[in-house]
Amino acid sequence: MSGNDRNEENAASVSARGPAIEKAIDGFADEFTVQVERTSTCSLITRYSGSFTMHGFRFKPTNGEILVLVLGDPSTLEAPLVRIHSRCLTGDVFSSVQCECGQQLELALERMRAEGVGIVIYLEQEGRGVGLLAKLKAHELMEKEGLDTVDAYVRQKLPVDSRSYDSAVHVLKFLNIHRVRLLTNNPAKVNALSEASIEVIREPLEVIPNPWNRDYLRTKKIRMGHLLNNI
Repeated sequence: MSGNDRNEENAASVSARGPAIEKAIDGFADEFTVQVERTSTCSLITRYSGSFTMHGFRFKPTNGEILVLVLGDPSTLEAPLVRIHSRCLTGDVFSSVQCECGQQLELALERMRAEGVGIVIYLEQEGRGVGLLAKLKAHELMEKEGLDTVDAYVRQKLPVDSRSYDSAVHVLKFLNIHRVRLLTNNPAKVNALSEASIEVIREPLEVIPNPWNRDYLRTKKIRMGHLLNNI
């Protein structure tokens, strides 16, 4: 590709994503350029706002795919709302009431719509990192043998939670975000960002328990250390 072609491509890309996002991206720290690669930028129109800017990223150490939604201009706030969300097919797509994942994502998007600014980092970490089929097997063990979510993973000789938030850290650095209001009940997410010198203000993201997820939420609180007050 010639220099002129590359400049024209970059100019078109800037026009597509808007000056606010481009300004943030231009300020990312060089030390993180080898860790994340942005692969695409486009618009996503949802019922939660007029339009998100949607970025595709690849985390080079694992070749993992990351979806990032940006609403408004995060640089206008000292600490924008951020949701780091691991994929949950059953909750996010099929609206399962046996977990709180889908409701948490909806609540986060509603919060961002109310403020007009926010970032969602959507990670491909189904089943707390073990994958869809192992997660479904855990559901079977919970249903048929009465195991809780921790023991259902242990029975399969799987880590209870193998998720990593390194890629989310690098995305935030790429976007030049160093202080966030993190929508989470999970201390591991707070710790991951804090250890990377991103200042975190934790904002709880609790749902109202129902008869189908009450025991699950209780296990997350007691055995996994999640910060839950509604259970």
